[in-house]
Amino acid sequence: MTKDEFINIIREGSVDKKHQVIQDADPTFFDDTLFNILVSQLENADYRVRFSALYYLIDKFSKELSEPTDELANLMVKLLKDKAIVIDRAAWALSIMGEIGLNKLFKNAHTKDSKLRRNVIWAIGRNTNLNLKKEKAIQILMEGIQDKNEEIRFTSMCSLIDISPLRNDDYYMIKGYDFTEVYKKMKATAKYFMESDNESHRDFGKRYFIWIEEEKK
Repeated sequence: MTKDEFINIIREGSVDKKHQVIQDADPTFFDDTLFNILVSQLENADYRVRFSALYYLIDKFSKELSEPTDELANLMVKLLKDKAIVIDRAAWALSIMGEIGLNKLFKNAHTKDSKLRRNVIWAIGRNTNLNLKKEKAIQILMEGIQDKNEEIRFTSMCSLIDISPLRNDDYYMIKGYDFTEVYKKMKATAKYFMESDNESHRDFGKRYFIWIEEEKK
């Protein structure tokens, strides 16, 4: 397959066909031309195309993502309002973007768009660079558990758990931070959700309340 044929499939082919050709493509095909095509497809009307483009940007162009333009970082934040599978990959890409991606999340953590704010808070909890700005991350999430919006409070609680020693996930955990005061405030939030009409919220509230209680022993 020539490079022109390959590029044409990436531009116009089905998602399945793109997947087929990209797996066996000549490594020399993975250049700025392909990168720019994939970036342009992040705004395609079909979410499957957006997901595919994100998938291959992460898989094949992590170096380029680690040095993003401001425009590309903003686009990744915008994708946090997309379908769930796209949101997941956009959060991953923002982690690859390092401090630039993290700062974009912080900048959008107080947006008036409640759906975007909730997903930004979730993405902060899944970001692998939090130790660069741990105090700022915790401040934002602590503000979140006091928000008027219940979904934002719940998501903030979950993100705080994810980055704390209670989860004990070395990939996301903030290190060298005393969570004692955080746990005290989180306990009240967990107790609130223990009484929720939402079964999922209730179950997580109970689980986290128990975890915090056991941490005190």
